[in-house]
Amino acid sequence: MTFKRRWTLLVIALLIGLSALSLGGQRQHRPNKDQAISARPILLDPKHPARTQLGQLRFLGAWVLSSENDRFGGISSLVALPDDHFIGLGDGATLIGFGLTRRGGIVDPFIRPLPWRGKEEPDYEERDSESLVRDPATGKYWVSFENHASLRRYSADFSREERVVRPQEMKGWPANGGGEALARLADGRFVVLSEDAEAPDTADRGGGYRALIYPGEPRADAKPVRFAYAPPKGFKATDAKLLPDGRLLILHRRLAFPSGLSASIGIADPADIRPGKTLRSTELARLEAPLAVDNMEGLAVTQEAGRTIAWIVSDDNFNALQRTILMKFALPDEGVHGVQKGPGFESLGE
Repeated sequence: MTFKRRWTLLVIALLIGLSALSLGGQRQHRPNKDQAISARPILLDPKHPARTQLGQLRFLGAWVLSSENDRFGGISSLVALPDDHFIGLGDGATLIGFGLTRRGGIVDPFIRPLPWRGKEEPDYEERDSESLVRDPATGKYWVSFENHASLRRYSADFSREERVVRPQEMKGWPANGGGEALARLADGRFVVLSEDAEAPDTADRGGGYRALIYPGEPRADAKPVRFAYAPPKGFKATDAKLLPDGRLLILHRRLAFPSGLSASIGIADPADIRPGKTLRSTELARLEAPLAVDNMEGLAVTQEAGRTIAWIVSDDNFNALQRTILMKFALPDEGVHGVQKGPGFESLGE
């Protein structure tokens, strides 16, 4: 083994170790008022700059996002708004909003904390937010929190927290592996996917991780149906979004030695959800080194010129060795129909 090879493996091991610590560690933020966000374009495959195909997906662009704001980073979920505007949810209960121009420039950026009812911002353990979804029927937003397992509803302008639901069905889920992915289906049902809560007791013995589906908007008196979700081997679900045809696009990540971080994008059909049974997805593409990849956690879906677009973003864990990468892919044309658009970006006033 050459010195260069030994050094490379040492760096990878250090990165994995720091990432593992960061995934469960405590974050400290020093609030400041800097709202600027920058975007630097990068290639999908540095060794093959012209490459645009990744599995069944077509690569359309990638950018490294950065900001001097100490709250920027840790993006665990993504919601798309019209005109290529987005809201990212940092896993310290921070909203990160921005628009992306056709030339890859950032416009309309903002970085601010989620509001809390009747109290100051709590400790990080309670602020560990993991997934963000917008309800098109009401314009309101739902956030899944992991350590103190809860689902919280916010007003359409994010000016106030309106409801807190602490599902009894999530009480046994791991503190740092709870409601990692939250999605709203076309018929108004809500799906919650666990990251680490194993589900060995599925009726079909399919294994996987615990999951819930609510008959409508989550409420304290609502009784969700339990099922399981089995991601690709070695991976865990990190985000999920509704596709125009009613299926779910699901993002997964894997942290392994010596390969490091990788991601998988797949599609699952909610029509296959059955009480006590295991839901599986069909993989469309996989991101692995030496391709551009990091701790991919956030996912959004838009439509552009008749194509369905998947956007994925990474959680840098507030780690200097990691990056916030935003990537844009076109899905296969088969089964693509119209997509519901979110609210105007102007709804997110100061």
